[in-house]
Amino acid sequence: MRALHGQFRDLFTNSQSIPLPDSAFDAVVSQQGLQFFPDKATALAEMRRVLVPGGRLALAVWRSIEHAPAFQALEKVLTRRIGAAKGALPPFGFGDAAVIRALVVGAGFREVRLRADVKMTRFASAEHMVRSVASGAPSMLGALAEQGDAALDSIVAEVSEATRVYVDDEGLAFPQATHFVSALR
Repeated sequence: MRALHGQFRDLFTNSQSIPLPDSAFDAVVSQQGLQFFPDKATALAEMRRVLVPGGRLALAVWRSIEHAPAFQALEKVLTRRIGAAKGALPPFGFGDAAVIRALVVGAGFREVRLRADVKMTRFASAEHMVRSVASGAPSMLGALAEQGDAALDSIVAEVSEATRVYVDDEGLAFPQATHFVSALR
């Protein structure tokens, strides 16, 4: 079985096409990648293009931020601090199953099946979560840097307080919902 997994995000990040031949793979797997592509419809069309006829697509995309309480707490604090545009956490745009289904069907896939599931997300602490998210978002870091060195520490303190009910002996642990999508070319 020839499967395209993981590399897809790296291949697609800087262009609107995957530099691979048509009908080259039996399966394409995208785990928490689709929500980061600026043009999701084009990304799905490219995934379909590289699949053999009858090939399988498997996607996992996070549901809306309301289904991830610690990230929701962080987004609320960031929005207060740096505004909604810079404080929004982008990977949580698929809260509505109909939206992801329409994108997949619109890209030409058939036998589309969705399943929502909840898993625990873990970080060593709320501080680790906040600093991990901030370090992966240059525009957010820039906006926070303008507020001075204490801004991130203050955000960590607020998020730590807001998420204390999700702390166990191993750190921060909170439920996070995902849509799992499978479809055929």
